[in-house]
Formats: sequence, structure tokens, C-alpha cells
Amino acid sequence: MNKIKIFSLLLIIVTTPINAELLHSTSWGYTLDLPEGFELETNNDTISYQFKHAFMPVTTIIKTYEPEQYKNANTVLTTSLSQLKAKTPDGIADFTWRNTDSALASFTMNLGNKSYSGWAFACTLPLKKGTALLLAYADAEKANDCQQFLLSVLDSFSIDNAALRASGPISTYAYPETDENLYTLNIADTRIPILMEKTAAEANELVIEREYAVLGLYAKSPLWKEAWQRYYRMIYRDSFRRLQKTAFSIYNALFPIAKTNNPEHAKHELASMLLKWTQSFQYEREKTHSDFENLPSIITGSGSDCDSRAMLLAVLLAQMHCKTMVFVSVEYSHALFGIAIEGEKGKQASIEVHGVSYLLGETTTNIDIGMVAKEMSDASKWIPILGI
Repeated sequence: MNKIKIFSLLLIIVTTPINAELLHSTSWGYTLDLPEGFELETNNDTISYQFKHAFMPVTTIIKTYEPEQYKNANTVLTTSLSQLKAKTPDGIADFTWRNTDSALASFTMNLGNKSYSGWAFACTLPLKKGTALLLAYADAEKANDCQQFLLSVLDSFSIDNAALRASGPISTYAYPETDENLYTLNIADTRIPILMEKTAAEANELVIEREYAVLGLYAKSPLWKEAWQRYYRMIYRDSFRRLQKTAFSIYNALFPIAKTNNPEHAKHELASMLLKWTQSFQYEREKTHSDFENLPSIITGSGSDCDSRAMLLAVLLAQMHCKTMVFVSVEYSHALFGIAIEGEKGKQASIEVHGVSYLLGETTTNIDIGMVAKEMSDASKWIPILGI
């Protein structure tokens, strides 16, 4: 796992890009999963940080305030934007994210002789630690082309470790919780009723397409691999909460069966059952830009291909107390699912990542877990999606 960079230990280093690392504050508890290529320009102890992107005309600022300074998120946003003499053409929207008071606004401002346009987000922090403010803005003449990038920056914010597996503030604002629909799955000859929010598929699709637009900016960058990892990591994060009830229902229905069938290796049996289920899906390349089917739609019967299926298994089995991984390959144009359970040593395909061995699952061919086509067996050509 890539190390977590602690803000309180950061030095002011203008020339070193921050790549594929979650930026975490031990003082305030929040985390940022910024797109690759940001450089730290200035910082004020653990209170504020300003980052400039290496090749996008984008600046990101995060500031924190003690509890007694502001009574709510709206006040933070109103005061801060007023100090910058910024305009908010659409006003400030108040909403709840992760059970915290939150506020969001688009803004324009002038600094020196330049005009900028961007987004501002504020929220109260857990345990009454205070409030956090996040600004992401671009040169005004290029701001329209940077919209997806700016929103991705804000949506990468987490107020605590639990929020790393929950929809970000932008996704939550765009798609607040709704009523649920009832579906029935058939896995291992077992009918399983599940509940899923009515807007789950649409909301997940929004994240996927936005993050794919961000990923496309790195096509010719030396940071392309790290950008791939973040792309899948952002999808994993948004999908996790949306499939939480689904995973719970599947586990309650199937784990007793898995334990009966294979008492000593029940998790291996459970993973095998779910793998065979995904292998039965209709194979279909998506017509969207990302060519990645959203996970709620797969659950309810939409066609899918290798990376969306591998991600689905990684999310569901992680909810079932298993350590999972997704592996992608440029050379093979393929994706595999990985799970940290024992297979028959020396006879089943696995990849080791930071001392953990992941048994591999091929989701598009009807073969057992731990089996991979010989022509795809070079472990060096598989990229692990770290941080999920």
C-alpha cells in the first residue's frame, strides 16, 4: 500500500509532484485523494495548504478552523469567499454529507490581474474538531474545460477513515439518498432479495464518467499508471456505500451455504460462488466514454465486461470481511479480481502485493478461482489498484 503522507510532516517543496498518495491530516482527521501531479506551494503549520497542479491551470487550497471560529459550514463559505471578494452566481447550497453540516458554491474572483473560476466546499468535522474549507479553481478562460477536474478534487475529500469508503461530497449533493427498489438475485441456485436506491445506477455512472474524463488528461503523462489507480479507486469509493445493503443480503444468504460446503475454507467457497455468478453475466462492451458499466446496473442485470466485474467482486467481498484487490493490464487489455485467501500452493495463480498474496479470479471465462490463461500469467504486467 502506498504510504499515507502526513500533512504535519510536510515541508514546502514546490518542485516535487504529489503522486498516487492519499494526503492525510493526523491533526484534523481528513484525507484528500487528489489527482496526480499537484505540487505543494505553501503551508501554514497544519492549518492551511495550497497546491498547484503541474500541467493543469488548477489550484487547490484546504484550510481548517477551530470549533469556536465558525458556527456552521455556510458561515465558513460566506466569510471566506467574501474575504476573497469572490462572487457566487448561484448562491450557497446547504446539505448534509456523512451526517455533517455542509455547504457548496461555485464562485468567480480576481487575484492580482487574473480572473479565476471554481468551486468551494465546507463542512463541519467529526468529534467537534472544527470546520474544513476546500477551494478548487482554475484560470477563468480555461475553467469550463477544467470543470470535471475541479469537481473530482472536491469529491476526493474524506472527513475520516470511514468516509474513504463512502460517496464524496459532490456525489452526495448531486444524488442525495432516495427511496429503494426491491430486486431479486439468483446466485448459486439461491434467490436473494436485495434493496437498492432508485438513483444508485445514475449516481454511480456520474462518478465513473467524470473520473474517466480526468483519467483522459493523463494519457501522455508519465503519471498515467497512478492516474489509472486513482480512477478505479474513486469508482470503488462511490460504489462501496451504494452496494452495502446488497452485500449484506448476499452474505447472509450465501455464507451459511459456503460454510456447510467447505467448513475449513468458507471464504474461499464464498468467493468461488460469487465468481461463478459474475462469469454468467452477459458480456457487453459499454457504449459510454468510459466503457465501464456502473455496478448497480450490473447487479440488476445489465451487460458488463472484465474491469467492472472485477470491481464488483472487490466491493462485495470487501463488505464481507475479505481483503480484495483489482488488477488491470495495459498489455493484456484485461482486468482480474484478487482476494487474499489461501489457494493450493504452487498450483493456483496469485499475485503478491506488499507481502499479501491475492488469489486471482477470471470473471469472463468459466474457470475456477486461481486459474488464469497462460498467455496472461506474467505478474509484472498487472497493475494493482492500491488504496481500495
